[in-house]
Amino acid sequence: MISFCKPDVQSNIVSMVHVGAIGGALVATKLIDFFGRVRSLQIICIVYLVGVIVQMTSKNLGQLYAGRFVEGLSVGCTTTAGPVYLVEAAPSVIRGVVGAIFSAPIYLGVMIEYFANYGVVLDVPSLTRSKQPNDLQWIYTLIPKVIIPSLMFIFSFVFCIESPRWLVKTGKIEKAVRNLSHLRKLPQNHPYVIAELSDINDQVETEKQATSGYNMWRCVKEICTKKSIAYRFFAIAALAQILGQWSGANAITLYAAQLFSLAGVAGAAGKLKMMAILGVVKFVVAYFAAFFLIDIVGRKKTLYIGLGVQIVSVLYYAIFLTVVPQAANKGADGTFTPSQARASKAAIASIFFNAIGWVIGWNNTQYLIGSEIFPLHIRSFAQSAVMVVHFANMYGNAKALPKMMIAMHPYGAFYFFAGVMVLGMIWSFLLPELKGRNLEAVEEVFTLPWYKLRHGDVLVQDHSQVNKLTHGDSKCGDSESENMELSKETLDGVRVSEKSV
Repeated sequence: MISFCKPDVQSNIVSMVHVGAIGGALVATKLIDFFGRVRSLQIICIVYLVGVIVQMTSKNLGQLYAGRFVEGLSVGCTTTAGPVYLVEAAPSVIRGVVGAIFSAPIYLGVMIEYFANYGVVLDVPSLTRSKQPNDLQWIYTLIPKVIIPSLMFIFSFVFCIESPRWLVKTGKIEKAVRNLSHLRKLPQNHPYVIAELSDINDQVETEKQATSGYNMWRCVKEICTKKSIAYRFFAIAALAQILGQWSGANAITLYAAQLFSLAGVAGAAGKLKMMAILGVVKFVVAYFAAFFLIDIVGRKKTLYIGLGVQIVSVLYYAIFLTVVPQAANKGADGTFTPSQARASKAAIASIFFNAIGWVIGWNNTQYLIGSEIFPLHIRSFAQSAVMVVHFANMYGNAKALPKMMIAMHPYGAFYFFAGVMVLGMIWSFLLPELKGRNLEAVEEVFTLPWYKLRHGDVLVQDHSQVNKLTHGDSKCGDSESENMELSKETLDGVRVSEKSV
């Protein structure tokens, strides 16, 4: 069995980021509610840089684990703060696109790291002149991890503005109006801006009156005891993370080099080249799915497409390992007949198709769904809790795959993943479709019984003020004086209600 016989050290290094991410997701809710969405992301960039520097200066395995853990803390915070910020800042008609874009830069980073690994293998010798292992090989691969967050930290001061929803929630009404106007590229007195501000304020005030004195434990209690919230958390958001992670796609990404070897790719450079190409494919497909599928085809249909592609590709890979056992036993050193050689090329292609299916389906769903379905007063906490489930399962899956490949044989692990994806297909049938629905109007969908949620887009109308207006409609037939009057009336109402709470 290739590369999976001594799995502990390898899986520990890989999964230590996930352990840290669990802690990061736990603290993220307090971080982003106290400091705001943008300031929190800036803090996260600094923590990430610290983790990478600790890794680059590692003198022993313990320090490397520590650096990976600190890096994981920032990753866990990012997956809470990022989606929440994006869906709160985006207009409803493109919220799915903007939310899905969160996952696309992840694959930009993956692609850069894959090419860094490939380039280092080609250009940096593995041994020093004294025939000792050359640490510069792996240190050089971490350089992009220093450059990218540094640039993000700098550019965030120029291009990022705080979420209007968080500003209204914290009583900073004037700034919320300015930021919403800036985000929508419309005047502050424009009916669309006024309507959206009114929707945000109405939800904030309703929730403040209902949840006065809320703390973390009351949020936990509400998630566990309030039927609608509990269903959203356990049956939708948390189950999406469990089914998504145990579909095996993330583990396949982490151990892609070994899986390419099982399919017949020879040599370190050859495997890393395939991984670099895999990174390009994921990056391109992520943006394609974000711009042309999520808000056009819809969340559910996009997930169906992705799951269908994944199931077929994983089943093929499992069947290949079943009928060509020498691939599992010897990897690229096995001797293939002409027909087996053709089958091995298809197995390589199946890894790429699995990645395509994952990026289109589960990868978009797992980040977007938790940030859309919860009410504002527990949104950040619930998203943090969802990400704890996410990283706990990612950690378990990353630790489990090498051992699964030994205990169940490689083909058994992939049959298991296919079975999980079939369950995911059944689960996705019950999801509500939230395409185009204003964030404040999502709550109305969950007044339906669970078995009717899949028809929520038909059974429940979007009654938000924003839904009554479009940019085009609101520009027609409105005088400037009417806009000014509406703006003053609405803002005065917001200020009065803010003072009364």
